[in-house]
Amino acid sequence: MSSSGFRVRNERLSDALRRYTEHLADQIQSYLAGGGKQFVLEQLRWKKGEGQSFIQQQETKQFPIYIQSTLRGSLEQSKPYLDALDAFRSDPALLPLVDNLVGSLLGGVRVDAFRLINHLGYEMHKSSAKFEQGVFQSLYQSYESELYSDSVLNERLTPILGLSISEDIEIAPGLSLSRLTDDEVCDLLTHSFVLGRELPTGGFGANTVIEIHHGAIRNQIYSPRRIGDAAFADPSAPKAEVKEFLEEVNEHLLIRALHVYKRGQLHVAGSLTRARGFFQTGVGYRVTPPETPPGPGTYVLTSNDAASLRTLFQDLESLGVARARWLEVAVRRFVYAAERKREEDRLLDYLIAAEAMFLTDTENQGEIRHRLSMRTARFLETALSERREVSRFMRDAYDLRSKVVHGATPEVRSKAIDLGTFNAKLDSLLRRALQEFIRTVASGGSAPDWTDVMLS
Repeated sequence: MSSSGFRVRNERLSDALRRYTEHLADQIQSYLAGGGKQFVLEQLRWKKGEGQSFIQQQETKQFPIYIQSTLRGSLEQSKPYLDALDAFRSDPALLPLVDNLVGSLLGGVRVDAFRLINHLGYEMHKSSAKFEQGVFQSLYQSYESELYSDSVLNERLTPILGLSISEDIEIAPGLSLSRLTDDEVCDLLTHSFVLGRELPTGGFGANTVIEIHHGAIRNQIYSPRRIGDAAFADPSAPKAEVKEFLEEVNEHLLIRALHVYKRGQLHVAGSLTRARGFFQTGVGYRVTPPETPPGPGTYVLTSNDAASLRTLFQDLESLGVARARWLEVAVRRFVYAAERKREEDRLLDYLIAAEAMFLTDTENQGEIRHRLSMRTARFLETALSERREVSRFMRDAYDLRSKVVHGATPEVRSKAIDLGTFNAKLDSLLRRALQEFIRTVASGGSAPDWTDVMLS
């Protein structure tokens, strides 16, 4: 009900809060005009600078809640306040929120009547002490939606250094690869996340970060709203999706999917978890600075990758893949290889992944080098010449692994090699095999019968 596209569910509450917020603005302006004390604080804040830079600057921040608290006694006695309080209490859906503990399994907040009624004025006062009808309507619609909702939204951002995406890619409901907004970049920098290259003081500018990595995992969950102390004391275990959110299960799985999907440097910069609304407060975060951060755009995804990456994620979380111990080992060691800094370590993990995939018949302890090379070639290629090439390469890889393990100089058939180039080719071969095994097992298949494979 309303005009000019302003539609509300509870018109009485809307009118009461509008009158009170106008009254609050008048009282604040009178307080300031009379020389009333303000609470201000000098603090450093990150802001978007020129081009792609972000700059930390000192600014003076006002705290409107201080003035509201100072005026609280007179405000609570005013007719607009009492009318707004009556509007809350007269609605059976809103009455339980007043002077109660409200939130979800992920946390809650004690909500008193003064905070409920002053919320819109507090938000408006962040930008102006004057009442503005258009701002009020926008704030009210969002607030009302949350008041009547039976769930609470929580969000976690996991910045991925090296990841470059042109547009958001939805992976699953609530889970996406997303470009960080400028405000989110500033928020993460405030919490000491490493998102780019910091220029030395006296260069382009003090406290300046450039070459920002904007790629991140965005995970959102709506958990059931709880009201009252008894609801929060309920010992029942959280639902599976809440438990998965708390343990960052989907983030870990998506990072695995990214490494399996294509080659490229990635570094998880940490995670920041926060409530997105009125009924929960606080921020939880962890920061994992990189030893040597990858350059921006070392792992590029476009909209053309969305469907394939989404399918790979779904396959990795399938029951079949979860139960295939040999495949879990292969995926894990392949991902380890992608995350290694030293090429020697990367080679060792690649070969462990290869053995997990191609030597699943653990009771057969025959010539490992021969079986590994022949099975890889047979599985990946159809033409005889290509099978010979892959078989020879895998024999070289196995021999090279032995040299690395025993501290010998990396050589292939008595010739020195560039281990990085060799690993890139090995990565390509094993990635093809790993993706095929994942597809097969996710659709109900199992580890190959290698005797049948070799004889077919």
